[in-house]
Amino acid sequence: MRWMSGWITALTKGVTAALIAVPVVALVLGSVVDRGARGEVGATPFHLALAVFDPFIWGCAWNSLAVALSVTVGSLVLGVPLARLAVRWRFWGRRALLVLGCSALAVPPMFGALGLTWFLERTGLAVLSTRSAGGVGGWI
Repeated sequence: MRWMSGWITALTKGVTAALIAVPVVALVLGSVVDRGARGEVGATPFHLALAVFDPFIWGCAWNSLAVALSVTVGSLVLGVPLARLAVRWRFWGRRALLVLGCSALAVPPMFGALGLTWFLERTGLAVLSTRSAGGVGGWI
């Protein structure tokens, strides 16, 4: 039975590596392969050079890195103390805190995106509340 556990682990690692490697290889090949005017396929570094030297792509990459780092730091700053609180002490509402923490794993990110969109759209709660409070309102 132990050999089967090692086999399943190796299969899982192989599938995970393939799911990561296949899109990366496809992007690299797509950036250096060009189809000519008559349909012939050839290699060219032109598309790759366009992507590497495009400041918009570098700006997007830096923004993505900044968002990833800020989400990681925010999750650590909020998550570690809440986890320590939930594990170490018994208090009223502990079960609700645990359910709330686990519910993020069960709800697809699409629902959060829809809720945020509805909250921030032109007739959403955030815009209407700032407009009624004398604010600008239509900031998105």
